[in-house]
Amino acid sequence: MPISIKNIQKAFGAKQVLNGIDYELEDGGVYCLMGPSGMGKTTLLRILMDLENPDGGDVEGLTRNDIAVMFQENRLLEWMDAIDNIAVMRKGIRDKKLKKEIEENLKLILPADCLHQPVTQLSGGMKRRVALARAMNYPSKLIILDEPFTGLDRETKLEVIDYILKMRGNRILLVATHGVEDAAMLGAKVIHLEELLGVDAQEPDEDDENNILLARDEVMRNMNIFGGIPRERYPEIIQKLGGYEEAYEPNDIVWNQGEGRNCIGIILQGIIQATEMSGKEPQIIQQFRAGECFGEAVAFGEQKSWAEIRATKATRILYLPVDGLMKDMSDCDFTLMKTNLVREMSNKIAILKLKNQILAEPRLRKRILIYLNILPADKAGWKEVPFGQKELAQYLNANRSALSRELARMREDGLIETEGHKVKVLLTINELMML
Repeated sequence: MPISIKNIQKAFGAKQVLNGIDYELEDGGVYCLMGPSGMGKTTLLRILMDLENPDGGDVEGLTRNDIAVMFQENRLLEWMDAIDNIAVMRKGIRDKKLKKEIEENLKLILPADCLHQPVTQLSGGMKRRVALARAMNYPSKLIILDEPFTGLDRETKLEVIDYILKMRGNRILLVATHGVEDAAMLGAKVIHLEELLGVDAQEPDEDDENNILLARDEVMRNMNIFGGIPRERYPEIIQKLGGYEEAYEPNDIVWNQGEGRNCIGIILQGIIQATEMSGKEPQIIQQFRAGECFGEAVAFGEQKSWAEIRATKATRILYLPVDGLMKDMSDCDFTLMKTNLVREMSNKIAILKLKNQILAEPRLRKRILIYLNILPADKAGWKEVPFGQKELAQYLNANRSALSRELARMREDGLIETEGHKVKVLLTINELMML
């Protein structure tokens, strides 16, 4: 029996979002729902999911129990592993036979060593795969996938699409996406929402067509690695490199300690923190903010990460595979980018050398002052400290109480001024070195 969408209407206040939507999803059909941002795609999906009541019209041939959904947010039970996240949805958390079946299925899309880890320990990309597998493993008439390919490179996207098509059986599949190429790879019929609404199609968003990361080109333009490269060439170069983007929520693991990666990361938005987990107390190694690179030593040195890296805020990262960076291209901008990367790595070495200098200094006061002088200052001389006091103590290898007392003494001695998370150092470099 098909699913019939009949004369669906929905308004929010004075804004009419959906006005007379009519469509029929045929049994076994594959569809891609497309339309400009703000057109009403999410609203229509929420009505189909029975999460939003329409102002008028009806959906026939569908109940809430007939639907499996992958949301834009992962909505996983983070303390459970991937297998249990699916088993609990199928009400078989204690069913050993079912869990074995789920495990075998998950091996089609997840590395074996990820299956039994708590989801909180997985990378953002692995979490998205778990969220997808959960939807595909739920018995249903209709599968709804809301932007399932965001942040995936082409190779990974092909793997995911192959998994989706294998797992859907003869169920109706409805995918919300911006990519025309996605529809082609799925063999899907495209539903243009603007046509259903009877409005003129808008010009395609070039950022969406190339990659969502291009919305961050202002960040990239101010980065050393893209220095001297015209911004209009960013999409082309990133595509040639095989670049892709991943999103992380606060406290998400970006890289596990001991994990190898064949790519470098560029922070487009947010903050990540590298922490060494050995010893009695975790030791904060470094923080990276929007516009900074990380992971070069792991990627090019073929070694494992010596630190655990977590997002401390909502974060987006652009990954550039080493294989792409090692390509021999007769392109002056590409060559310039590689030169910039070498310079960036040299700067990193200098920063690590300075960090060793900080830790080697026996006097806590001088450790604090050396660190503060590394931080960039605004025109008024104020420096924003990226750490809370607990994290700063870990970074400086100091006792938190001792750090608090020393900062108070430094204010009393007229060495620093503080204002919230901002600090002004009242010493010149020469005066500092004479301490």
